[in-house]
Amino acid sequence: MMRIIEHRFYAGVNIHCFRPALEATVDLGELTDRETSEFPGLSEQVLAVLPGLREHVCGLGKRGGFLIKLEKGTYFGHLAEHMAIELLTQVGVRPRYGKTRSTEQQGIYKIVIQCQWPNAALTALEMACEGINNLLAGHKLSFDIPKLEQILTKEKPGPSTAAIIEAAESRGIPVKVLGHGSLLRLGTGCYNRYIEATITGLTSCIGVDIACDKTITNKLINEAMIP
Repeated sequence: MMRIIEHRFYAGVNIHCFRPALEATVDLGELTDRETSEFPGLSEQVLAVLPGLREHVCGLGKRGGFLIKLEKGTYFGHLAEHMAIELLTQVGVRPRYGKTRSTEQQGIYKIVIQCQWPNAALTALEMACEGINNLLAGHKLSFDIPKLEQILTKEKPGPSTAAIIEAAESRGIPVKVLGHGSLLRLGTGCYNRYIEATITGLTSCIGVDIACDKTITNKLINEAMIP
């Protein structure tokens, strides 16, 4: 049974790509060394529910590249990666990077998905793994898209905050989303600035809000390595 055993989120430039990304460690279980081509009708069933997979370029560098690999035979970690990316695409997120790599442990793979919304990315990958398990168990493939949309909506910032993120990124300014999406930290070290919605750190309002949120306060203290 395919399952996620560990995951971490990179909020900025990382060892995989130049944008925020989710890295998940996945155990393929009984699907270790098995390929999609070994299961008759699997690709047709997956494409019936996620037709957008036909557009995925994958490593071949052309439209339909993933479809070729799927039909010829690819590992299930690779399939889960592309299914998760397509699920995110359906709710308005367009990941620009994805990668699946084997590890030194047999059947253990690292799946990386570029996405700045960690909860949405993790949920999409969990849905993909669960969908593969259900499909191979003889059940009909289906996904709870409204649930993924709800998680993304809670995680994404509002229009004002989104505009600030876009403007900062276009200028090469590092942006980190804190809390539930409205509190941002622009820049790093002594140059960092906090912004909450349309309120800047030049007021005491943000300091009060942070101090009232024990989770964010604890997180910032830990990041500053203060006991």
